[in-house]
Amino acid sequence: MTQRFLDPPLPDVAAQWEHAFELLDAQPGQAVLDVGCDRGDALCLLLAGQPLLRCAVGLDSSSGRLSAAHALAERLATASRPLLVQGDGRRLPFADGAFDRVFCADTLEWIQPPLAGLREIRRVLAPEGQALLVHSDFDSQVFAGPDPALSRTIVHAFNDAGPAPYIARELPWLARQAGFSRVEPRVYTLVSESYEPGGYPHAVVALMRDWLTRTARVPAKDLERWEAGLRAAARQGRFFYAINRVLCLCRP
Repeated sequence: MTQRFLDPPLPDVAAQWEHAFELLDAQPGQAVLDVGCDRGDALCLLLAGQPLLRCAVGLDSSSGRLSAAHALAERLATASRPLLVQGDGRRLPFADGAFDRVFCADTLEWIQPPLAGLREIRRVLAPEGQALLVHSDFDSQVFAGPDPALSRTIVHAFNDAGPAPYIARELPWLARQAGFSRVEPRVYTLVSESYEPGGYPHAVVALMRDWLTRTARVPAKDLERWEAGLRAAARQGRFFYAINRVLCLCRP
């Protein structure tokens, strides 16, 4: 899941986040932390629905992404604004037990080792708090098109290009290794039959194409043929897409 879904809007991803926030169950007066907040889309969506949080903090290692988060919050003009902090997920700059709720989406694979990030999430979580870990299982992506073998090749190449390709499937085990006593794994499946701009399938194909082109993992002609096949499937009314997100609700 890219976390950039409010500007431009991706309603299917926003619906997924609404589901995640129902699980997180942040309450008025609580402190919430987003580890790996990227451009701040998720925090802004959370604050739009829950403006009475005591604080909503976003942490990211990139000053550029945090600048974009500041700009997004200004454009959206939510009643409450997130506090944005630059920092390392392996050493969170917060006191023990500082947050009632912590969430972390599609970030742990970039924290090496991921277990260090999870132990820090547990450390800053209040004794009665809960954390929500979310990771896209990109290897589970399903595309309907005229060449299923080519789709499989591209899906696997994109998935395997990450630093921890199967971390979504390891989240429950990693959370227990980090010391969480209660770990409840769930799966959210994003399903779409649309390949129009403004939906996640169109956005993720662009992401995959750019990443695979930069890393030269798939020949450009194969990517062009694949995208042409998806567009043809959409014109014929046979396009279908699905991806699994693993969500783990964790308590100390």
